[in-house]
Amino acid sequence: MGACVLLQLWPRLADWFGLGVAPPLRIPLTKFMPHHKDLWASIVKKYNLKDIPFEKLVRWEFAEATLNANSDEFGDVTKLRKAGFEGQKMYTEDVFHRWFKELADMRIIPNYPAMQKST
Repeated sequence: MGACVLLQLWPRLADWFGLGVAPPLRIPLTKFMPHHKDLWASIVKKYNLKDIPFEKLVRWEFAEATLNANSDEFGDVTKLRKAGFEGQKMYTEDVFHRWFKELADMRIIPNYPAMQKST
C-alpha cells in the first residue's frame, strides 16, 4: 500500500491558500485556537462568510490528534484499486483541493484561489 506523507503534501495544500510553509511544530490546538476566535470573526466579516460559531466550526481535539500523530503518513487506496474497487480515482491532493473549493463555495472559508486571480 502506498502512503501519503503530510510533510510533502503541506506545501501543495498551503499553496491553495496562497501561503508558504515553515518547519513543522507541535502545537496544542485545543489550547492555541480558542485564543484566535476574534481573528476568525474578523475573517468571517471581511470575506462575508457564513457566521458559524467558532466552537462548532472545527473539532480541535480531532485535528490535534490527527496532526500530532507519531507518523505523518496515511494510506492511500492503491490496494483497493488493485482489488477491483475502481469507482473513484482521485489523488489525495485533489481530494483536499476539492473539499477546500466546496467549503469556499459554501462560504465557510474564503475562496483564496479566486482572490489570487483577481489581484
